[in-house]
Amino acid sequence: MMNSTLPTFCLYTYVIVDDTLKRLTKTGRAHATGPAPECSDSELCTLLLIGESKGWDVEMELLSNMQAYRDMFPHLPTQSRLILDFELTSANVCDLQAGRELLSGHRNLDVVGDKAYISQAHACELAA
Repeated sequence: MMNSTLPTFCLYTYVIVDDTLKRLTKTGRAHATGPAPECSDSELCTLLLIGESKGWDVEMELLSNMQAYRDMFPHLPTQSRLILDFELTSANVCDLQAGRELLSGHRNLDVVGDKAYISQAHACELAA
């Protein structure tokens, strides 16, 4: 970080991201269709970079921690409720084991996965 304070880091990151998006696009937006959202593409990219640099890998954690900086990000997005978490595993890791670990921190979700790996016993275990 250029400075030890998070607000300064946020500002530097936002300026770099915003300038870069403006150079790469005609409009400063990563997508050209639809109405402009309240939270700009530059703000979203900045939030993601800050989250990654701080180790806030889960969307919920990022949004929770950034609440203290609403003055810098007045239009924080709401939690998407689409993809909350994911995990990449090597080919020698059992999908069911990775799934158990991944889902252990989440409750009351609709989970999409490959039916070939599920059984009634595993379904009951995950529902518990």
